[in-house]
Amino acid sequence: MASSLELTASSHASISSTAADHSSREGDANNGGGEWRQRAAGSCFCSGQELAKAKPPPYCGSVRTALEAHNIIGWKTFPADCAKYVADYLTGERYGRDADVVINEAIAYAESLKLSGSGKEIWVFDVDDTALSTLPYQANHGYGYLGEATVPIGLQTSTQAFKTSEWKKLVDAAYIIVGNIGDQWSDILGSPYVA
Repeated sequence: MASSLELTASSHASISSTAADHSSREGDANNGGGEWRQRAAGSCFCSGQELAKAKPPPYCGSVRTALEAHNIIGWKTFPADCAKYVADYLTGERYGRDADVVINEAIAYAESLKLSGSGKEIWVFDVDDTALSTLPYQANHGYGYLGEATVPIGLQTSTQAFKTSEWKKLVDAAYIIVGNIGDQWSDILGSPYVA
């Protein structure tokens, strides 16, 4: 999946967004039509019980589809009022089915590879939310998004540039990237890429 949720360590998740972060569509062909509007700034603190009672707006599925297809570029947050939609998606049957489709395609691709036997062919895995699931943590913290966070000094580049730099180090060390799987576009875009 191309979306990502970052969470607070408290018992309530901070779900926030700003008008500058994103625009939303009130509807499309899948949910009854509508028109573009700029989302208003706002935030809410939602407990698991409050989240269970919430009703997500009809455009949340359209936002998820657009993010997954990389049709919304440079997005910062999933709309705060879609937290219930995200929770329902991640804990429902659909997420598992979606993941199974991707996993089965990756397995079929991996099984089709003709490896040289050099021991230099590698597969790159994203760790968080790909090799390891943070779903239990997200469930315990209300599926929220932290709009701002403090990060250690040192990372002076975008995630995409950092990952591309790390892949280049592998290629420069004579490794051959034969596969790459992750849950965000930054996990798979950039170069050097799969051989």
